[in-house]
Amino acid sequence: MSDQKRAVGRRTLLTTMGRRGLTLGLTATLAGLGANPAQPAHVMAAVPQGDPATVTIASGIGQPNHVIADDTHVYWTELTSKRAFIRKAPRAGGPATTLYSEPSEDSRGLRVAQVQLKQNSTTLFWSRQTVGYYQHWSIITIPKAGGTVRAVLREDASVIPMYASKWAVTETYVAALIAAPAQLRLPRKTVIAKFDLATRTWTTLLAGRLAVTRTSILAATEDAVYVRGLDTDEDTEIGKVSLDGDYTLLASSGVVDRAIDEPAATDGTNLYYWSRTSGSTYRLRSLPVTGGTPSTLYSGPLGKGLAVQGTDLFWAQGGKILQGTTTGTAPVTVATSVLEIATLGGLSVDATSLVHGVRRTRTRFDIRLVTR
Repeated sequence: MSDQKRAVGRRTLLTTMGRRGLTLGLTATLAGLGANPAQPAHVMAAVPQGDPATVTIASGIGQPNHVIADDTHVYWTELTSKRAFIRKAPRAGGPATTLYSEPSEDSRGLRVAQVQLKQNSTTLFWSRQTVGYYQHWSIITIPKAGGTVRAVLREDASVIPMYASKWAVTETYVAALIAAPAQLRLPRKTVIAKFDLATRTWTTLLAGRLAVTRTSILAATEDAVYVRGLDTDEDTEIGKVSLDGDYTLLASSGVVDRAIDEPAATDGTNLYYWSRTSGSTYRLRSLPVTGGTPSTLYSGPLGKGLAVQGTDLFWAQGGKILQGTTTGTAPVTVATSVLEIATLGGLSVDATSLVHGVRRTRTRFDIRLVTR
């Protein structure tokens, strides 16, 4: 079983409840969303550690499936045996706040998990998984300040499973791989669609050309979506899709890339992504956003949660976070005791710090902020 599939947690992952034909539409998805309960006593304010560069943001919590941060707060998805949460806490210290929660098992026996987070300046977005005989994925949003919970993508429209590489968020839209376009009243050959956050409507960005179940989103900007996928000849290509739906081929390898589902990163000048062909080791590669010949920065074991900040690259590997550079300098360890499950959606790194989860016991975890 892949690490990506373990992201929903040991207790709920792809649990089969022995029920056939269970589906969950938009109304049921949002029905009965839990009111914010009182904070459990084990959620703590920021606490300095022995290492002056490390601060514990939350301690003794349930399993964090993903952790991200902005300039003021740290946000995480959390799973316990009884509830699934979206939470936040100030970077500078203060009590944690539950933005949203719901029971981790609904009235029909479907298991529920909030999985991976994305953000823009005002809003949190997360992938929500429910599991019965089948698994179902959706995208939900809530303002960072708290407020109304809304669905962006209804269940059973996206590809399954909906890894972090299958959707992206900008200030103005959400892009996603769509396996059932009829659910959104889109053309049947739709591969990638765009949800306009202002008009709350879906439109097709890419139709045909790439196989929907073997395509990923490398990055999204305010004017384009960068994709990697297999074409009809089983060749891997990287392309740029404008918001008008125009497609520009940036690179083609002529072989099947077996790392297509891994998250990628961009600094606006280059795309950074993991690649592996049959019989080869993993390679961390760089490609100009204007196209050209990819260059290899590193070779070795796969790194999870790839992120870029300035001229530095970050990824998780073997319980550590490694820091390399966009020019291929040998990587160094910048954090240890890292919960890799919480990095699968992408590491959260800014100019001064990074955040990650830590396992304390079998069922209790911490969230830490590390000064770079």
